[in-house]
Amino acid sequence: MSSNDNTEPKKLYDDLNLIFKNNPNINEIGFVISTKDYDGLENKPFVVVENKLGFSFLWLTKLYSFCFHRFIELKNDFDSLINEFLKIKVDDTIFKSTSDLIEKLIEATRNVLSINAENVTALNQRKKLIILEMVDHQTEINLLNLIFTKHPKSGEGWAHRKWIYTDYYKKTNQYLSYQIELDVCKRVAEIYPKNYYAWTHRWWILKNLSIELFLKDLELMEDWIKRNISDYCGYHHRYLILTTLFKIFFNIKDGKDPQIDEIEFSNQVLNENLFLEIWSKEFKFIEKVIKMYPGHESPWNYKRTISLFWLENSELISKSSHSNLLLPITSVYKECLFVHSIIQDNESSYYLKQKSFAEDYLSSIYQVYNKDYLGDSNFNLETLKQNYTKLITQLKKSNPDKINVFDYKINKFTK
Repeated sequence: MSSNDNTEPKKLYDDLNLIFKNNPNINEIGFVISTKDYDGLENKPFVVVENKLGFSFLWLTKLYSFCFHRFIELKNDFDSLINEFLKIKVDDTIFKSTSDLIEKLIEATRNVLSINAENVTALNQRKKLIILEMVDHQTEINLLNLIFTKHPKSGEGWAHRKWIYTDYYKKTNQYLSYQIELDVCKRVAEIYPKNYYAWTHRWWILKNLSIELFLKDLELMEDWIKRNISDYCGYHHRYLILTTLFKIFFNIKDGKDPQIDEIEFSNQVLNENLFLEIWSKEFKFIEKVIKMYPGHESPWNYKRTISLFWLENSELISKSSHSNLLLPITSVYKECLFVHSIIQDNESSYYLKQKSFAEDYLSSIYQVYNKDYLGDSNFNLETLKQNYTKLITQLKKSNPDKINVFDYKINKFTK
């Protein structure tokens, strides 16, 4: 096979099936420019190195075209057979006589999805095979683990995974291994940053679990954030956990997420001291990250998000039986002190960026406190307005291209 022109598509297809059969432990797939770089020999359609399967781009279009057409042929044969069975109402055991067709259909869908994980027709066919108990749920999860090594941001693939997890629970009243799901999400998110689908799936899995596992995941994500400072997905995941714990603790059922509303509060699991510790620790954690890794905007955005959430809910807290939680967490005075410490540290790396992020952050905090309820004896409304006006004046000087924005903010704030 020195040229792709004289390689028949069927032979490519058969060779691929043989590779999967002879290498059942393949754990990664990928596309390569040339297989010659791996063994020094002539260029070939496939290369297998240490359980890693590479598809050569030279043959990819021809191979996929054959895989898809072969899959459609097998699908039509299978559908015709199923319809015939339904007409004569035969016993399920007759499916045993179609084992060869089923095996070929499983191979065809696997080959199609290895190249194009967004092929909904192939995914739906595999759903049908699962429903008919011709493919088990764990086998399908294993296939998706392999497919995600090449197609980690396949929206259809992640939706299919969610369906498998849900279908298994409906049939057995048990969950597949949640730890495998969390591990896959973590691995995919580390290899391919900003993976919306992986993080969404992680949160969906977590919502089905206990409060104890919420807390465990919060702890695990600290290390992830330190190794992925600029990827906001990890911060947002922490925000979802913290705000969910907040809703559970204060028994807020807003109807936005039925899964969260169904979680029952247990004082033994989430008491007032633990709740206070979790939120206090979070503020300390993000402040430490900001100081350790200066010049990154994501930590500042996250600090703004959790600060605003807490401050905007301060009135709710003050009227609850847990009003003593309010000031120990944060206050406008505490936030001013933190920002001042950042601005004063003019010897830190990326100082100008840090200073700019700090000033923007503080302007957001001031805006929240332009309310009837301040919850902070260190400031009154007039003092806040004076400080905010001074801060905006500084921001206008350092950001002349945003003067109109700052003018709008100051007019709105001082009204």
